[in-house]
Amino acid sequence: HRIDRGTSGIVAFALDPVSADGISRQFRDRETQKRYFAIVRGHITEETSVDKPVKRGSDGELTPAQSVIHPISTTVLKEPVGPYDEAWYSFVEVELLTGRTHQARQHLKSLSRPVLGDNKNGDRTHNRFIRERFGVPYMFLRSYSLTFSHPESDEEVHAVAGFPEWWVSASEALRLHIPQNLG
Repeated sequence: HRIDRGTSGIVAFALDPVSADGISRQFRDRETQKRYFAIVRGHITEETSVDKPVKRGSDGELTPAQSVIHPISTTVLKEPVGPYDEAWYSFVEVELLTGRTHQARQHLKSLSRPVLGDNKNGDRTHNRFIRERFGVPYMFLRSYSLTFSHPESDEEVHAVAGFPEWWVSASEALRLHIPQNLG
């Protein structure tokens, strides 16, 4: 299991080769459940399915990828950012049906809703605004929870990362509601 550089949150590590094989098989066979959260530029107000290949590696080869974006909350800041008189943002859950490198970031960008703080796929003007206004130099993409079967006992393992203080304080300043029942 891996997450993109710049993405914060939970990652699974196996302590021996047998466990690594068992967990890897679950990821390969899509038997795990992964929840990511993001704060994006613009509003997402309805569930959106994205079935669009993403670029893989330095050769730019396209690989099939599917995601579902679930809206959680939206906000409007009455402050000019770039050419607009106000700034719109959304807090969303990203359900990865496939697990490709940069998938969430590329799919959100394809909807013209880039992740705040994403220096590769994001909006430079909004990234600068968030960095200067709220003092947050990080990307707002969070690997929030992971569920899989323990490779030896077959018991369900459900791990939750929660949110770091910088995420919570920026969300509050942006007036984006983070529900309490996300576990």
